[in-house]
Amino acid sequence: MEQRFDRLEAVLKKREWLAASRFTIADILMSDALRMPNKLGKLENYGALRAYVARACNRPAFQKAHQDQLAHFEAADAVRDQAGI
Repeated sequence: MEQRFDRLEAVLKKREWLAASRFTIADILMSDALRMPNKLGKLENYGALRAYVARACNRPAFQKAHQDQLAHFEAADAVRDQAGI
């Protein structure tokens, strides 16, 4: 995992976003994948990655996608609970 963090760190030291010089779905996916390692302190030696996660997670597009995902999971849980599964 650290090898992947090293490679991402090197890329994100040179640019703000992963692809196309702008915020894209790649950034939503990658920043979401990095949120948990960040919370667990696994990115403490990766300043560019920590800044990237913060930058991405604070964007309205990320927040909307995350809220939509949580709503989807909650709806599926409600259906499962009603079915007694």
